[in-house]
Amino acid sequence: MLLTMSGAVALVAVEPKEVGDTLTWVTTEDYPFEALRAGMEGMTAVQLRISAEGRPSGCAVTVSSGHKLLDDTTCNLLLLRGRFEPARDQMGQPVSSVYSRRVRWQLPKDDEGERIKLGAPQPYSFIYEYDVSEAGLIENCKVAWGSGAAPGADPCGGSERVRMEPFRDAAGKPVRKHVTFRNSLTVEDAVETGGGAASAEAERGSPAPR
Repeated sequence: MLLTMSGAVALVAVEPKEVGDTLTWVTTEDYPFEALRAGMEGMTAVQLRISAEGRPSGCAVTVSSGHKLLDDTTCNLLLLRGRFEPARDQMGQPVSSVYSRRVRWQLPKDDEGERIKLGAPQPYSFIYEYDVSEAGLIENCKVAWGSGAAPGADPCGGSERVRMEPFRDAAGKPVRKHVTFRNSLTVEDAVETGGGAASAEAERGSPAPR
């Protein structure tokens, strides 16, 4: 399994600098189990907003992997684990900035280079929700599992260490908000679109045309 990353500098006098081992920010163990089972892979590019205190306070997907689960996992992990020395302006004062990152999610292969076969994906659904305080703290995070097998990672794990950009009202005053995140996987009967050749290719695991 391969996860590759690359960073881009922010347009400030002194760019934000990663703190600690960046290889631990997203690891092979973080590959979502349901993404493995469904054969999801691809590259996600994101842009993090870094506060003047050096904390990631927001994440936007700039290039999607084609799978919302992988994109969301990328943002959640980088928001949780990313640590920086803040960017500085020409006067040497810490300032907010942006930082770009790419994560390539690639399915594991065996010693002969063949993709490891996984079981068929099973339907599931889950919801987790949390409050964002006026100070940007994540509070009251809880998970409500729906049907099927729950994902391997706890989406609320470590949330108390995350600080986000707070929501604001029309006057710009920080306000408390409640956030709900929903994720699900469904399995349905395939729609017949062609002859036997297309079906045979699908059975051999050929990628669907985009």
